[in-house]
Amino acid sequence: MITNAVQGAAALAFCLSSGASELAPGPGLRAEPSCGISCMMECLKCQTKNPILHVGILNAFHPADGPDIHGGSPVDLYADFLDSVNAPFAYVVFEAAQGQLPSSPDACDAYLITGSLRGAYDDDPWIAALSQFVRDSYGAGKTLVGICFGHQLLSQALGGKVVKSENGWGLGLLTFRITKPKPWMSAQPEGCSLYFAHQDQVTQLPPNAELLGGNAFCPNAFYSVDDRVLGIQGHPEFSPALWRAWWRA
Repeated sequence: MITNAVQGAAALAFCLSSGASELAPGPGLRAEPSCGISCMMECLKCQTKNPILHVGILNAFHPADGPDIHGGSPVDLYADFLDSVNAPFAYVVFEAAQGQLPSSPDACDAYLITGSLRGAYDDDPWIAALSQFVRDSYGAGKTLVGICFGHQLLSQALGGKVVKSENGWGLGLLTFRITKPKPWMSAQPEGCSLYFAHQDQVTQLPPNAELLGGNAFCPNAFYSVDDRVLGIQGHPEFSPALWRAWWRA
């Protein structure tokens, strides 16, 4: 059974990634997220007496990794993405790549792990610390969402495997099939198109994980664990303009 908190967070991630007008929808996708968002809002209201859901953004992008091409900070990009549906979210930012993490999983209601230029398998101390925080948060029953690097780190921290893929780079607007529709998904989608920019891949999902979508190049592109962990290899927060800026950089 999907809890209200998970249904709200997951519906937000999927409805936006598959329904935003600036992304190319795959076969069977709805062109607008409004129906799913209204359901999500009701779920969020039921989730807690507090009308605000506090989302901790765990920023895995280190300033030393290169120039910022987001037109702001990477955190701004994710916050703007979530704000686009006018959901009752409040954000707390933690610079995970610089060693800053919440003192306890209870610091926020849910956590989003961003992309990064590092690999989940790298031996940086902050990656080990973030992985342990993921395990602690999972044990505490928190909702966790990971995008790109975050998707990979969630999988590895919870018992999956991540490698630098022999398939090379996945770049551009790519479509993957939805292999396991969920009740919180808008309609019954057959596919989803997102911008991808990765070479690392999840090759083994964690125990209890459900594969929700993938394609021949990236079989494990979209998964959930216990209906409260969601991993997305693509970038639902990327717009065409941002993709062009990233590509030029």
